[in-house]
Amino acid sequence: MRAAITILDMGYDYTPTIEQLQALGIEARYIPLEGTDDRKTICQVLAGYDFILAGPELYDSEVLQTLSSSLKLIARLGVGVDKINLAAATGFGIAVCNAPGGNACSVAQHALSLMLDLSMNVTKYDRLIRNGRPYRRTMAQDLIGKTVGLLGFGRISAELTKLLSGFACRVLAYDVYPNQELAASLGVEFVSIDELCASSDYISLHLPLTESTHGLVDWQFFEKMKQSAFFVNTARGPIVNEPDLIRALKSGLIAGAGLDVFDGPLEGNELLSLDNVVATPYVAFSSKLGTQRTFDMAVRCICSYISGQRPDHLLNPDYIRHIQV
Repeated sequence: MRAAITILDMGYDYTPTIEQLQALGIEARYIPLEGTDDRKTICQVLAGYDFILAGPELYDSEVLQTLSSSLKLIARLGVGVDKINLAAATGFGIAVCNAPGGNACSVAQHALSLMLDLSMNVTKYDRLIRNGRPYRRTMAQDLIGKTVGLLGFGRISAELTKLLSGFACRVLAYDVYPNQELAASLGVEFVSIDELCASSDYISLHLPLTESTHGLVDWQFFEKMKQSAFFVNTARGPIVNEPDLIRALKSGLIAGAGLDVFDGPLEGNELLSLDNVVATPYVAFSSKLGTQRTFDMAVRCICSYISGQRPDHLLNPDYIRHIQV
């Protein structure tokens, strides 16, 4: 049996995971695909592999059909599976698991970092003094005591709420499926989207990308926000209507944005030319602790699979009906 690790190359030491898989009788290789959507490359590189510890590359029906003669399980190293066609995987008898909460600590820390950066003008000053440009010192906007709105309330939002407790923030949340027990334990108040926008000094996006969330954050959303408020996105780029966000930032409708994800390539993106934007290149998930946790979860899924047990966080249990024997 063979396993491929395809996650983005972040400089993480994959040796322990490879050794864990070898102990299970699985030959493992690290083959970073860097989130590509190139079907031909994916199919060529991953032909003959039984297991994939997957990054954000594309696994649509065409790719899965090509790989289906050998592929048994995809263990997504993260929570988002918007680039995996679950129905097609099920039809080809391929199990799909993810790692919910594995890197929640990483993303929560990153979201908090973007909030603090926007508040304290860290990146703004850094750009100015590095480039020898004139600067004027201005008052920072404290995060302490402010209201933070969380659009989506799952594991990442829960971790972020814990971090925000040290700043005495009021935390509001919106979720289609509100976990009232978790929210109550953390002092979080569920509100409507309209109230979240109107009341929050910071809004942090933590929704999955689905048909219903695609383009959800648009001009009407930004119009409801405070003019002094900041918007942070560490979830998925296409949830935000980027032309509307650019217009909101350029017009002063909102104060600024911290972005780790974008709707399309970074090259030529107008958002990167705006002084009130702090940007990072899709790295929120990448702390050592979070990465280790997601890899451990993926290995456990593979171990359960080969021992005939149902893997944790299995997303398509009906796959078993379609396994070709």
